[in-house]
Amino acid sequence: FGASTEDAIEDAVAYAYCEIQSERRQEVELALGSDDSVVGWLNGREVHSLHANRAYRSREDLVIVTLEEGPNTIMLKLVNATLGRFFGAHVDDLSGRPALGVRVTLPG
Repeated sequence: FGASTEDAIEDAVAYAYCEIQSERRQEVELALGSDDSVVGWLNGREVHSLHANRAYRSREDLVIVTLEEGPNTIMLKLVNATLGRFFGAHVDDLSGRPALGVRVTLPG
């Protein structure tokens, strides 16, 4: 999942949330990209934190996490300092390909 906007909303914070259904317990790579800072939680536990002023690049931060069988939640805190806002998140296997047995759903 991801989002982008060229709107110049500066010094702003946004949150992104999704649910991940996993057919089995498995290690996956959470591949994140953000403009600027990002903090990530899996099932309520912080798994990643990066404080930076940077341009967006897809899959710039690679975090190995364990998905439990059944429902899992991911929440991202995205902090934009200047210019446009962008983020992306991918759930890949440990070789960087899309993880099998995983379904991502957005609320609503």
